[in-house]
Amino acid sequence: MTCPSCGATVAVPRLGELARLQTAAPRQATVARAWTAAHACLLGGAAVAALAGAAAFFFTTAPVSVMDEATIRRAVAEAPARDVFQAWLSLSRSGVARPALPEEERLQKIAQSSGQIAVVLKAVAAIGALVAATAAFVAWSRSAAGAS
Repeated sequence: MTCPSCGATVAVPRLGELARLQTAAPRQATVARAWTAAHACLLGGAAVAALAGAAAFFFTTAPVSVMDEATIRRAVAEAPARDVFQAWLSLSRSGVARPALPEEERLQKIAQSSGQIAVVLKAVAAIGALVAATAAFVAWSRSAAGAS
């Protein structure tokens, strides 16, 4: 038979002669590493640790103040001198203790809840990281044992 691209003549055995040909040595197939439970735990633990850590960071942000200093200064500058004097007299006669405003109480409750949620999320992130580290060690030890 003649090769159409290079023009070389190649001997092709007939169908009956194929049984007499020498068989090639079998090649060792490369073993693809299977996805194991250790790999799944590594991925899952790392994902849980990353997501819980990011959420914990979100919940640990400081709450916004009810009134900022610029607003107070602007109100004092715009108020009549008599009102400012009356407010000063009232403040100078009273102590520093005062009941919290409803908005301040709400912000305090939110800050406490956020702090508690952040602690729980940090614990979940730590557990996820521990699972991922353990799974990585198991996967590494199995691959090291398989390579020996």
